[in-house]
Amino acid sequence: MRKVFLEECVRSSYSAEVHPAVHEFKWQINAAEGYLELGMAAEALDELAGLHPTISALPEITLLQLHILNKLGRWEDATTLGEATISTHPLGGDFYLVTSYAKRRFRSVAEAKTLLLSGEPVLNAEAIFHYNVGCYDCLLGNLDEAVGRLERAFLIDPRYRQTAMDDEDLTALRTWVAAAL
Repeated sequence: MRKVFLEECVRSSYSAEVHPAVHEFKWQINAAEGYLELGMAAEALDELAGLHPTISALPEITLLQLHILNKLGRWEDATTLGEATISTHPLGGDFYLVTSYAKRRFRSVAEAKTLLLSGEPVLNAEAIFHYNVGCYDCLLGNLDEAVGRLERAFLIDPRYRQTAMDDEDLTALRTWVAAAL
């Protein structure tokens, strides 16, 4: 997960002046990211809970919150927040990826795939998009479609070939994946 560029984020939301809460904001966001990296997701979420509502509504902060909710296994909360965010930030590709992850666990693989595919105009050039759709297709038994998506992912970023070898979602394609290496 990429780090949030806090001053730029605050400047873009509040014109050219830095919001007075930026120092508290930096500390809380850095603390939340640190807790998450240490596997302390509940503490990370607590840090975000104290943010000013205007700051917590920034897309970068919402994305961090979605990662935390997923880490906590709060699939319904992550799905609800993610879908609301996608409706207001439809060009935010990360929101489709993170929300489909939650939706898969909260609802179904088919619904997660549908949600992720709705982000294709934004994510088409991203290997992780094609890889995730390939995983969903494999789980749904659409093996030909899965192979096509995985080939596209491997073309964009060959490192996904190795990732695919250990991915339980691709068990039905294990022989194909091994041959693709």
